[in-house]
Amino acid sequence: GVGLATLAFAALAGLAARDLRTLAAWMITGSAGTILALVGVGTPQSLGAAMFYLPHTTFAAAALMLVAGLLTQARGGWLADRFELGARPAQATLLGGLFVVTALASAGLPPFSGFVAKAILLDSVLGTAGAAAIWCVVLGASLAWLIALSRAGSLVFWKSASVEGGPPAPSRHEPSGPMHHGAGVDAGTLPGSLAAITLLVVAGLTIVALASPLSAHFARAGAQLAAPAAYREAVLSQQPVRRTAATERDTR
Repeated sequence: GVGLATLAFAALAGLAARDLRTLAAWMITGSAGTILALVGVGTPQSLGAAMFYLPHTTFAAAALMLVAGLLTQARGGWLADRFELGARPAQATLLGGLFVVTALASAGLPPFSGFVAKAILLDSVLGTAGAAAIWCVVLGASLAWLIALSRAGSLVFWKSASVEGGPPAPSRHEPSGPMHHGAGVDAGTLPGSLAAITLLVVAGLTIVALASPLSAHFARAGAQLAAPAAYREAVLSQQPVRRTAATERDTR
């Protein structure tokens, strides 16, 4: 349906992305498509899987976006967070470590929450009419994200060392004019960004640690969403409360 088409298009667009912020944006779009596809399946299991997947993708995407912002400051100029060869960015070791962690979390690799979320997701659609299509698109998109993120890390951090101390490698995307390099991440920005990224990564790992009770909770919530009759009956069976002068004063 529309959800799978959104996910497939976002995966292909992510492969064509030329900077980290654009790639992260397409990954967010793909995650929205994934959730839409699960809601479209409409079973209690798929609805529970969608609710489990939502916090994972929120935390991972936010962390990756913050890393993209730090990388933009560190490289500076037109390079920013573009997937182009250039001089090694300032604070490359720190930024490289942050990128690896957030990239693994965003791609859904263990030990991060995305791996558990996708396992629950794929298991929830077994036996449904569109299970084969969902499996193919979700796994294909995951492979596309992994390829795109690997390319980004290779160009920005690994291959950048080959031009250390010299002019950056020529690129057909390079604009005319002098090259400018960033002086590093602003000292006032770095502590807050590091704290936020750490908090988001820890939140994702907490999802892994609490995967069993969380999945059980979301499974019950999915069952209630799929069968709202009990909730509707509980509400409609209650007698209306008459408003009196006393209750009017209590509500003020």
